Amino acid sequence: LADVSLDYGTTLALDELSVSVSPGELLLVAGLSGSGKTSASLVAAGLLPPDGGDVSLGGGPVEPGMVGLSFQRPEDQLFCATVLEDVSLGPRNLGASASDARGAAEDALRRMGVGEEAWPLSSLEGSGGERRRVALAGVIAMRRSAYVFDEPTAGLDGAARVRLEGLVGELVGKGAAVVVVSHDLDEWLPLADDVCLLRAGRVVWQGRAAELERQPGTLGASGLGLPLYLRLREALHA
Repeated sequence: LADVSLDYGTTLALDELSVSVSPGELLLVAGLSGSGKTSASLVAAGLLPPDGGDVSLGGGPVEPGMVGLSFQRPEDQLFCATVLEDVSLGPRNLGASASDARGAAEDALRRMGVGEEAWPLSSLEGSGGERRRVALAGVIAMRRSAYVFDEPTAGLDGAARVRLEGLVGELVGKGAAVVVVSHDLDEWLPLADDVCLLRAGRVVWQGRAAELERQPGTLGASGLGLPLYLRLREALHA
């Protein structure tokens, strides 16, 4: 995103926002509610055209489907008759054959811990955590070169969180550019390569995650508190 602005009429959601992520790296975008995180996600994935600035991927303009996007509310992207159909839809829309799409869907569902007994059921029958795992499987099954995960671990139990973090690490390890949007610094800051802190649609700080950990007072500029592990470190040093 280069100098991207987004105006909802009554609210300037993004104000000349510039941020990028490289292949094989994980960018954490953090900020309080209303800071512009979700708006930036939708613009980055090509689902919301900006009012100003440029959005690109690999040197070309971003179009819908080029970026794997997981919404905050997983039920917003689940609508097929069965779990398997839902997760197969992305690969099919991208041109995969029926058999290849099914294979990609089955692989993604297994990796997200969704058992075969759930595959013929409606995507909306499960719990909030189960729906989120199905939605995340649908994103992973698309096998994109770039991903945006908006609050991906909300509603997941501990085992599912660990599984998802491992999958995100795999995507990064295979060369994908991955953005995680979250206010949960305890969970994602230790895993991130770069961090972008937003407030009122503007960047208040961005740089390497290791640098942010060395100057934790910077988090105050975005209104975020210190992660528990940094508070413990400061207490031990004191």
